[in-house]
Amino acid sequence: MSSSGETAPPRRIWPRVLGWSCLTLAAVGAVGIFGSFCYVYVSHGAMARKANEHNMAAVSPILPALDAYRRANGRYPKSLCDLHLKQPPRFEEARIRYSASDNGAEYWLAIFPWREATFFMPSDMAKEYRSADGKWTEMEISDTAAKNDEAWENSCHADTMTTTR
Repeated sequence: MSSSGETAPPRRIWPRVLGWSCLTLAAVGAVGIFGSFCYVYVSHGAMARKANEHNMAAVSPILPALDAYRRANGRYPKSLCDLHLKQPPRFEEARIRYSASDNGAEYWLAIFPWREATFFMPSDMAKEYRSADGKWTEMEISDTAAKNDEAWENSCHADTMTTTR
């Protein structure tokens, strides 16, 4: 009661408590969702890095074989099948593309797809090796000079190209 004899109107505390509770729950939920996305992104990055390392190790015997072929024949082969590899490389959910220039003076070798940390979309990136400068370059698959080696994919080593875990 007040000093004038009137009673004070009742305080409405529940709407405030409920409002702050909802706001707190929304903030905690947003932090949880953000944390989940961060975890997925980081774990996909680790898987991508592991797959890329495996694929680079798998392609590494091809480069010296191509150089040996050129020393023996004076040009790079038209197809990777011409290398007659004893142990064909096994790629982890990837393919390789290979093209030689018309005169056989240089070649391009690409690993596709080059894995990236992503949430939804598969990578459209490739990592391409160019014999002229001896460097690997990451680029979009549509920009690579290496094309599908039909003989390699269809008859030569099609059954050994890709492994899936």
